[in-house]
Amino acid sequence: MAAEVHRESDGTDLHDTWDFPFDDPRVDRPQPYSSLVSVDVEALSHEGHVRARNEDAFLVYRASRTWERLRTNLPDEDIPERFDETAYVFCVADGMGGLAAGDVASRLAIRTGVNLVLNSARWWLKLDCPETRAEAMQAFAAKAVKRFSQIDKTLLQEGNKSSVLFGMGTTLTVACSFGADLFVFHVGDSRAYLFRDGTLAQLTRDQTMAQVLLETGVISAEQAKSHRGRHALTGLLGGRGSKDAPEVHMLRLKNGDQLLLCTDGLTNMLDNAAINRVLASSGSAEEGCRRLVDEALQQGGRDNVTAIVARYTLPDQH
Repeated sequence: MAAEVHRESDGTDLHDTWDFPFDDPRVDRPQPYSSLVSVDVEALSHEGHVRARNEDAFLVYRASRTWERLRTNLPDEDIPERFDETAYVFCVADGMGGLAAGDVASRLAIRTGVNLVLNSARWWLKLDCPETRAEAMQAFAAKAVKRFSQIDKTLLQEGNKSSVLFGMGTTLTVACSFGADLFVFHVGDSRAYLFRDGTLAQLTRDQTMAQVLLETGVISAEQAKSHRGRHALTGLLGGRGSKDAPEVHMLRLKNGDQLLLCTDGLTNMLDNAAINRVLASSGSAEEGCRRLVDEALQQGGRDNVTAIVARYTLPDQH
């Protein structure tokens, strides 16, 4: 008799939610890695010196999957006493809209995203199997883009229920790390940076009209810094009109890397050279994050300022 196959409402085969390779006669135990990755992280948000309300929202999550042996009659060497896998999730959102709509939009975007993950039957990613690694990475990226679309739909639906919330929208930049694998998903003009070996690299593209004009040669990089089009978003969640698609970035982390996620309240006050200087000279995530926010406030603090700094210590991979 064939085994019954159960499916989720979206058609996903629930059999696929298990990580056991049922057709493999022998499977070696994976070596622990992600649980050995150490992340020093700090996150701060400030309303700034001009805004009456903080419309930024942020989140730092550590997720884990654990197997702990309680009882067995197998020898200790056959079954590990405990096996852990660990992931980290960071996100920043910069809301916009009239009256209270901006802070509602940013909070709702993050809350909706978390609920979508927690309600998913398959919310863990397995990347240490060479045969399935590439497929798993692409599937995870596709699932994340789908969730961005679901968040967008939720914001539009809620905005249409009230004249106060109508047209509300938000940027959203999310970084997920699993061991040494980093995924970044992004819409809007908040940013993700990677600081490696003394050099700062911007991972995300500003989805703004000023960026479009810069890329098409209409304005220079210097003009883009003050162009009024830098506030005109071509990508966002919620809002109105056409929107750029979410960006997806995948890369491998190295020991000593620092990850920065921030809203434009920081990058409008500090250029990349200033950010590079702070991250290079700070001894901890707390120090770096605090200095970045403080310096943005000292330069005027004309908008809400939010930053997340994560410093990675990775063991050698064998």
